[in-house]
Amino acid sequence: MKMMTKELTPRILRNVVPNPQCLNLNVNTPISTRNIESFDLPLRENSELKVGPIGAALVRRIDGILGCENVTLQQYSVQVIVGDAFDPDADGITDAVIEALRDCFGDKRDKVEVVNKDTRHLYCENP
Repeated sequence: MKMMTKELTPRILRNVVPNPQCLNLNVNTPISTRNIESFDLPLRENSELKVGPIGAALVRRIDGILGCENVTLQQYSVQVIVGDAFDPDADGITDAVIEALRDCFGDKRDKVEVVNKDTRHLYCENP
């Protein structure tokens, strides 16, 4: 008997956090071969081997986006730190990073669903 496997809908989940200079995006396809790698931009050649071809291509695309200072890759997520002088949403940085992530899905790029999850309520200050 042949086993049927369910195909995942390609998805990018944007976690909105209290720090507006931090973009935190999760995906349901592997984008890095290592668990955690953090890069001050630009990407060095020896770092490319650590994250694999998809992760390296993603970091290079993000490096080309004005305002991005640092990228942290995990196997299923990317975190981008944006310079203080930039507004990630108003300056189009968030959209540009999401477009770069869409390319990680290859031929499923046009089927990618983008979901926003606001987690700011989980962080509170003690009175």
